Amino acid sequence: MKHFLMFNIYYMLLLNIANDRYFQQRRVATGRQGLSPLQKCTGAMRVLAYETSADAHDEYLRMSEIVTRDALVKLWKYLRHPNQDDLPQLLYVGEERGFLGIVGSIDCMH
Repeated sequence: MKHFLMFNIYYMLLLNIANDRYFQQRRVATGRQGLSPLQKCTGAMRVLAYETSADAHDEYLRMSEIVTRDALVKLWKYLRHPNQDDLPQLLYVGEERGFLGIVGSIDCMH
């Protein structure tokens, strides 16, 4: 059950960051494909989950320490508690998905 819940949370997180320009896969200066959103997200989540440094995942995910750290900083934006600046965006997304005025409801904030 715990693994399924983590997968579900991870999947929803990937859906939410899909529109973020940083997490979109682009070509690097050499013309090859850059890191995928899944790689960047996985690197950041592993740093959080295993309490390791950013350079510990260099060989596993083929990500540099700088990219892992940047992904962690960008990902933190999606993991933190919402503030007053986030409220209009949350209300807009909620309305688009058919949930009107639910910000703060325990059943709808996961």
